[in-house]
Parts: sequence; structure tokens; C-alpha cells
Amino acid sequence: MSQLTLDGYDITSQEYSLRPTAPGFLPAFYSTGSATIKATPAMWQAHPTALRIDQANGQDDTADIFDVEPGCYTAVSVVARVRVAMTSYKAVKRQGQRWPAVYASRRGKPGYSITDVTNALDAAGLHNQSIGLYIADWNNDRNQAIAEVSSSVPGVGNPYPVVGRQYRNVGPYDLDIFSQEWSIKVATPAFVSDPPPGPWKDKSEWDWQSVQCTGIGLNGTLYTFTYNPKTGKWDQKFQAA
Repeated sequence: MSQLTLDGYDITSQEYSLRPTAPGFLPAFYSTGSATIKATPAMWQAHPTALRIDQANGQDDTADIFDVEPGCYTAVSVVARVRVAMTSYKAVKRQGQRWPAVYASRRGKPGYSITDVTNALDAAGLHNQSIGLYIADWNNDRNQAIAEVSSSVPGVGNPYPVVGRQYRNVGPYDLDIFSQEWSIKVATPAFVSDPPPGPWKDKSEWDWQSVQCTGIGLNGTLYTFTYNPKTGKWDQKFQAA
């Protein structure tokens, strides 16, 4: 069993003009930090699904990734931020938030390595919460990074799935591989607030817990998909056209 992956990059606002322009890259921006690091409103507007990295000033409770390295969070201090992010995700404080992940180097300084992170999460009793790991290891091997992320399937025996691998620094930005499943499983409101076309007697007739759509595949089969906002997953049903 394996997971699909996405190519990505992480970049500061100062270097944004030097970003990769080829299609298909998932960007990761900083939601906190100095003016030369923190993403601008224009960057978020241009890339609404970009990953959000909190660099350690505690101002973004809805970040996707929390940065553990000198000058940012430590392996111990990031635990509290992960707890806050878990609560924010469940409450859908920001629609589009991912389940929290922690960035750290595979061979970081004492107190900042990915091993220190997992030890701190273990000590806090979070080993069964599937907190993601975003590992920095600049070995310049894209295929190896893909293999590491794709093979790290969440579940029994894998308490900390690798959802990202930073494998190369090219100067203005870093190149990454991200888990597609993790990146698209975002916090979504349990109910749709606006009614579909009526007429309706009252709110109870149009409030719902799932959304359904249909489409015809190239094989001529009519597919019906039901989205469950509470699980963040699509359930597929189909019938012959």
C-alpha cells in the first residue's frame, strides 16, 4: 500500500519572485515571521491552497506545519502548538486547515531533531494522533523522498506518518515532496450554511451533513459521489449508464 505524492516547494516572501513557475507544484508559505519571511496577502490570494508554516511566534493557531529549528520552536515547545492546532482543526477554525505536522531536520541539533520531536510527542501522549512529520534531509534525491512519503501510510504501526520531505535546497527555495492525501484532507464545516435553490419551509429542510454530485466517466458509467464533511472523505457509488 502506498500514498500519492505531490511535488512542492517552500519559500519566503523575500524570494517569492524566484519561485518555480512550472504547473503542479504545491507551495508552502510562512504565515508568521518577519516581513521578509511572512507571506503577503497577494501570495495567499494567488495560492489559496498553499501550506501554512508557523515559524514560532504563536500567532497562527490554524497553521498546517510548525517549524522546529533554532530560532523557532523546540521539540518540546512545539507540542503545545500541535495541541492548539488539533483543536482548531476539529472546530474548523480555518476552512482548509490540514491536520498538524511538524517540520524538523533528520539530523538536527539536540532538542531540534525529528527524533526529539517524536520523543516529545510520545511523552505528551500524542503517539496515537497521527501527527505528521515534515522531514528536512537535503540528500538531493527526489526519488528517495517520494519513496519515503509514499510508503509512510498512516495507521497501526506508523504513529507519525511522513507527510513531507524537504530534499534539496536550491538557494531561493527548497524542493519538497508532500503527501497528497494529507494535503487534500482539510478542515471543512460539518454543515453548509447557505441553502440550495428552494423553495424551503425552514432551515431544517436544507441543512445537511453530506453533499452529493454525479458525473459520467469516459467508460460511460454514471458515478455518484457523496462527500462527508465530518470525515473529509468522498464515498463513491456508481451504476451503469
